Amino acid sequence: MASRSTSNNKGILKKTIKKPPSITSTSSTSSWFTRIQSKLYSSTDDPYAVPALPRQELKRVTFSVRKMTTEYILYNNNNGPDDILADMSPNSSSLQPFEEEEEQNDNFDENENRINDNNNQKQEDKPFSCRELPKYYERACRLREEQPLDSFMELLRSSCFSSLTTINLENQMIDSRYAGPIADILMLDCGLCSLDLSNCGMNDETIRILLHSLLITDRLLELKLAGNPFKADGFKYISIYISQSRAIKTVDLSRTVPDKRALRYLSHAVHIAPSIQTLYLDHCSLKAPLIEILAAGVRQSISLNTLSLRHNRISQNAAPWIGAMLINDEPIEMYWQQPSSTSLDSDNNNINKGPYPRRGIQRLDLTGNYLQQAVASIAQALYNNRSLTQLILTDCQIYANECAKLAEALLSNHHLQVLDLSDNPIGIKSDEGIQSIKTALSRNHFLRELNLAGTELDSSSAIALAECLPENSTLARLDLSRNPQITMAGVLALAISIKMNHTLTFLDINIPPNDVEMAKLQNDIVAVCTRNMQRSYEDNLYYTPQKLQEVAR
Repeated sequence: MASRSTSNNKGILKKTIKKPPSITSTSSTSSWFTRIQSKLYSSTDDPYAVPALPRQELKRVTFSVRKMTTEYILYNNNNGPDDILADMSPNSSSLQPFEEEEEQNDNFDENENRINDNNNQKQEDKPFSCRELPKYYERACRLREEQPLDSFMELLRSSCFSSLTTINLENQMIDSRYAGPIADILMLDCGLCSLDLSNCGMNDETIRILLHSLLITDRLLELKLAGNPFKADGFKYISIYISQSRAIKTVDLSRTVPDKRALRYLSHAVHIAPSIQTLYLDHCSLKAPLIEILAAGVRQSISLNTLSLRHNRISQNAAPWIGAMLINDEPIEMYWQQPSSTSLDSDNNNINKGPYPRRGIQRLDLTGNYLQQAVASIAQALYNNRSLTQLILTDCQIYANECAKLAEALLSNHHLQVLDLSDNPIGIKSDEGIQSIKTALSRNHFLRELNLAGTELDSSSAIALAECLPENSTLARLDLSRNPQITMAGVLALAISIKMNHTLTFLDINIPPNDVEMAKLQNDIVAVCTRNMQRSYEDNLYYTPQKLQEVAR
C-alpha cells in the first residue's frame, strides 16, 4: 500500500496533473461529465495509488553458459594422492574433454554477449541465426537439468531454415521449470515478432522469467497471455513490461481475472507506456469499480488507440466511465507530461519536454455487454469526440430509444467512420431508432460503414433507409443481413434508391431461396455496387496527391 507523498518522495501517480476546464454543455447529462473529470484529474492523495513500475522488478540473476559448464574432476576411485595433483595440472588429459566442450560453445557465448540490456541503445545487429536454436535450447535444458518442452523444440526445428517470427505455445502447460530454458532462447535476437502464451497455466513467477528475457531484446510486437491465472503480482510484471518496452504494440489479457490492485498497475502502465496501441480485456468480468480504475489510464494514454472490452459485465453503472474514455475536447487534447519524462524519437533521443499530442481511443469494442440505457453516456461523449473512428456495439441490448440517442450524436460527430449495431433489437415495437438513423445518414457525411445485421428490421425500416441513400455521399458499406422480415417492398426500394447513390460499394441483404423476383433485384443491387466500386478505384487512381498538386499549379 502506497503512503502519502512527501516533498522528498513522490511517485509518478502522486504528482498533480493539471485539471482542464469542465466541458460546457447544455445537456442535462453534463453534470456526470464534470464529476468524472474531477476524479480523473484530481490530485492523487489516494492511499490506494499505485507506485511507480521499476524495471528492476523484472530482473533476475543470470549466469554465463561457459561458467555454468565448467567442471573439474579432482579424482577418481582408482587414483592415489599423487595422481590427483597430476589430474589437476593444466596439461592433464582429464581436463581435455571439458576444454574441448568450451571451445565448441564459443559461438554460443559470442552470440550471448551480443545481447544488450540497455533498451535506450538502438540495436543494429542482424537477427540471430535460427539454424542453431534447437541445439542451444537442448543445451539450456541440460544445464538446468530439465526436460525440453516437445512442442517448443519441434517449433525451433521447423524454423531452422526460416526466420522465427512467430512462436505459438497456446494450450501448452508452462511452469517455472520449462520457463527457464525458454527464457534463455527468448534472450537471443532471432527476429521474433509475435508470442502466443494463451492458456498455458502460467503463474506470476513464470511470466516474470519470460518477460525479463523479452525486455532484453525488446523486439516483440504482439504478446498474447489470455486465459492464464495471474494474480496481482503477475499483472504488475506485465505492467512493467508494457511501460518499459519501446516495441510492444498489442497485448491480449482476455479471460484473466484482474482485481483492483491489478487494474491499478495496468492502468498506470497504459498511461505511461510509449508504444502500446492495442489492449484486449475480453471476458475479464470487469464491473463498474474496475472500469473506473482502467478509465483513468486509458483516458490519459499517449499511445493506446484500440481497446477491446468484449463480454464483460459492463452495465449502466460503468457506462459513465466508458464515456469518460472518449472525452477529448480541445482543453484536454494536449496534456503536460511530468517534468522528469521526455518524448523520444526513433533513435531514443530526448527531443521534447513539452506536451504530448494525445491520440485518444480510435477503436472501441463493447460487444456482448448489456448496456441498454447506459448507451446515453456513450452517445453524450460522442458529441465532441474527435478520435474515435470505430465503435462496435454488437449484442448490447440496444433498443430503439437508445439507438435514437446514438443517431443524434452522429449529427454532431464528424470523425466516426464505422458503427456496428448488429444483433441488437432496434426494430422491435418501434421505428424511432431507424428513423433517427435515416435522419443522421441524410446529414452525416463522415460515416463509411453501418452494420444493422440481425436487428429485427422489416420492410418499412428498409424503405426508410432507402430514402436517405441518394442524399448520403460517404457511406460505402451497409449490412442489412439476417433481417428476414425485409420482404419484396423493402428490397425494391433499396434497388431503386441505390441507383442514385455513388458511394455504396457493399449492401448485404438476405433473400428467401427460390424467389426469382427478389434474386433479380439483388443482382441489380450488386451491379450498382460493382459500378460504384470501380468508379471509386478509378478516382483514387487518378486523383493521386501528385496529380492534385499539378492541378493546383
